[in-house]
Amino acid sequence: MTFYRLSRVAKVALRQIATHIAADRPASVKPVIDALVATFIFLSQHPNAGHEAATKSGSCRIFPGKKPAHKYVIAFYVDQQQLVILAVVHGARDWPRLLREMEKEAE
Repeated sequence: MTFYRLSRVAKVALRQIATHIAADRPASVKPVIDALVATFIFLSQHPNAGHEAATKSGSCRIFPGKKPAHKYVIAFYVDQQQLVILAVVHGARDWPRLLREMEKEAE
């Protein structure tokens, strides 16, 4: 598997992450976003990496971003031979609750 796609939630999260970082450290935006993209590529090549998230369906996995994006948690799943990046959330947030809420919205 070599392809990945970003969910709408993940696209919004990347824009928010970039905006948040740019407010204090503009020079850090590109390295962090590049590290997240490198992690997406790694996950598309290793879709069993990470751990299953505690969701009702159990089909979502989580994995930390590569440095310097290591404070972010990436939630993903495989859909028809394509990796789907469901969300990118800062690890300090209550990401397990956020994943459960996203799952409820998808029902």
